[in-house]
Amino acid sequence: MLYAATTPEQKRRRLREMLASGTIVQFPGAFNPLSAKLIQEKGFDGVYISGAV
Repeated sequence: MLYAATTPEQKRRRLREMLASGTIVQFPGAFNPLSAKLIQEKGFDGVYISGAV
């Protein structure tokens, strides 16, 4: 998100680790930045944002 504390490299590494773990990972879809922020505040591991956003 805006002013994230983690670098893009750290985010990519974490995503790869989650996908390689073999567990189910939930990424709710957001249609705008406000929705993405609310999803983040709810504690999900990630957010899916389509290319149309």
